[in-house]
Amino acid sequence: AAAQQAYQEAFNIREKLADRYPDSIEAQRDLADSNNKLGYLYFRIGDTDTAQKLYQNAAKIGGLIGGLMGEALAGKDIPTQRALSLSIERLGDLHIVQGNTSAAKEAYQKAFEITRKLAVKYPDSQEIQRDLSLRFERLGDLDFRLGATDAAQVEYQKALDVNRKLAEKDPNSLLAQRHLWGSYIRLSDLNIRLGNTTVAEGACQKAFEIIRKLAVKYPDNQQIQRELSLSFKCLGDLNVGLGDTALAESYYKKAFEISRKL
Repeated sequence: AAAQQAYQEAFNIREKLADRYPDSIEAQRDLADSNNKLGYLYFRIGDTDTAQKLYQNAAKIGGLIGGLMGEALAGKDIPTQRALSLSIERLGDLHIVQGNTSAAKEAYQKAFEITRKLAVKYPDSQEIQRDLSLRFERLGDLDFRLGATDAAQVEYQKALDVNRKLAEKDPNSLLAQRHLWGSYIRLSDLNIRLGNTTVAEGACQKAFEIIRKLAVKYPDNQQIQRELSLSFKCLGDLNVGLGDTALAESYYKKAFEISRKL
């Protein structure tokens, strides 16, 4: 409730400023940001209709900023392009909840194309590269859901390649390590489902090693503990596939014990 009130107050102020200064790129960009934040909040509480309107507003404002700047400059405006990509991706998330997978696919692809162009222009930007990995993962998640496992495999691998490079560049970054963990978990889950136990085992073990080290370093971080639990579950699922049900059960118990404490 407090977060909703704060986001709404910020939105109201930014909306007034954008109305007062319609030609101000900064004012319009701030309003798009507020639409995205407020939209995500409504999405989380289940009000998808309101969330959809806010995300659509944010995407519309992104187009307006492009008109104010001119196409050539708009393509180089990193904050606007990143916000536009995020707005479109979140519309895709809404379409998933609504069961409209074809619309979700279209939205994810559009978001990906915006980010891909930025990643080509700014290959050294860690934020943009991380955005790119997230766009690959969204496409992979949807393709996995739709049964297009070959496409999902490719997309997950590309996300992993990006996240591995980011983690190598900044090995002390908690965010980079967690994103790398997430890539390995996705790849493992997919290959467990496909029965590719060798690939799944390698990915699952790498994910576990990453999160085990983080759990030791950050014992009070609940999100990391939750991810450690998911890694134990991954190992359990893997060993079910390998036929070692006793070992699988021991991993499931560890996952349960961690989850119970959270």
